[in-house]
Amino acid sequence: HLWQPGMNLADLISVPLPEELANGEYSVRVGLYTAEDGRLPVTQDGAPVGDAVTIGAVDLRCCPARLP
Repeated sequence: HLWQPGMNLADLISVPLPEELANGEYSVRVGLYTAEDGRLPVTQDGAPVGDAVTIGAVDLRCCPARLP
């Protein structure tokens, strides 16, 4: 099956962060790739805009001690 426009896909991803990572706000960017072609282009209104999109941000300033 192929994704169709408007379909939603939920996937839980864990991203380990280094302990020395500075507090602050970090962008969350995602992209897609295929084994054959590598990273896939992202388009907006039919024009290429790179190979990833920003889907939000995470704020690490709130947590003096991070959980493992």
